[in-house]
Amino acid sequence: MRSISLKLRAANGMAHKERRSETELTAMLMQEFRKHPKCNHITGIAITRRAKGAWGVGFVRDGAAITCSEAFEIVADFQRKYDLA
Repeated sequence: MRSISLKLRAANGMAHKERRSETELTAMLMQEFRKHPKCNHITGIAITRRAKGAWGVGFVRDGAAITCSEAFEIVADFQRKYDLA
């Protein structure tokens, strides 16, 4: 019975996410950005809290460079995996 409810919650987009602090998410994201040469202009981020553990990211960039598309993909992937503690 329990596995059925977990599958239903996952299918409805309500799967359990790991909770991470703002400091943890910042470190993890910056480490991931450093793996992508196109993201080397990102010098920092600001995490904003949203409702029910959701969160967003503002980018601090060096110069007038436009934030690389890889950064948005990385953030979206992390948002699927982690809630803000």
